[in-house]
Amino acid sequence: MKLSIIVPSYNQSHFIGRTLESILSQNDPDCEIIIMDGGSTDDTMTIVERYRERLAIVVSEKDGGQSDALQRGYLLSTGDYIGWQNSDDIYFPGAFASFRSAYDSDAKLNTVAHVYFGNQCIIGPRDELLNGKIFGPFRLDYLLYAGWNITNQSSFFSRQAIERAGGFDASLHYAMDLDLYIRLAKSNAKFKWINKYWGGFRIHDASKGSTLHRVRDKEYLDLRSRYLPEFNPIVSWDRQFRLKRIYEWIIRYLDLLRMGLLHRRFIEKSNASNIEKRLKVEFSSSL
Repeated sequence: MKLSIIVPSYNQSHFIGRTLESILSQNDPDCEIIIMDGGSTDDTMTIVERYRERLAIVVSEKDGGQSDALQRGYLLSTGDYIGWQNSDDIYFPGAFASFRSAYDSDAKLNTVAHVYFGNQCIIGPRDELLNGKIFGPFRLDYLLYAGWNITNQSSFFSRQAIERAGGFDASLHYAMDLDLYIRLAKSNAKFKWINKYWGGFRIHDASKGSTLHRVRDKEYLDLRSRYLPEFNPIVSWDRQFRLKRIYEWIIRYLDLLRMGLLHRRFIEKSNASNIEKRLKVEFSSSL
């Protein structure tokens, strides 16, 4: 099984080296890395050149934004499974091996999933661990009504499933991941959650999550109108679907409770030292 990792980037010279190191240090036996740079004007490409011999494809030219870069990178890729990592985020040690182990086990039983995803950590500018998110099994209604239960930093998607869902929507600049997850689920993709930390989402002053609030809010509004026929755009989101959200939260907590993970979920949401210990255990088990 071949893996393709797409790295969309624009002016991330402070972090792209760390992103690439987190991919290359996986020492994966069959992985192509595709850099899709939007014509950076900082030192991004100077840093990328240091790794050029270990990268399958490097493109640096003006593009239509992150979604456009992802779609073009996907069309250039040749892997059976696709991952993408933003050029300021990271994979944790052992993530690829853990994914392959899950895939290989499922392949023997003919129960392969279309999407494999793990847990996510929030990290700071210097890779410091801030908090952890234990997602639990995927539910589309939880994603639609209650919040995130999957993120790209910790996910791998089958090429066939992405193609069947229609690829990436290049018109979106922030919520392309949410849109893809919804379309994957609606096209009957099978999701499988692995209870290990696979990736880290970095918070820093220049991250998209810190700078594109208006774009984010508009795109979320548009997607809710698209996928939730009963959504009323003139009524505050917080006032809509309260009972539905509470129901989805209860289902999630009951799932975690049944698996003995509810206490861990709350501890690791606020205790970075616990996450660090967990990462060491998970890395050791992947060797």
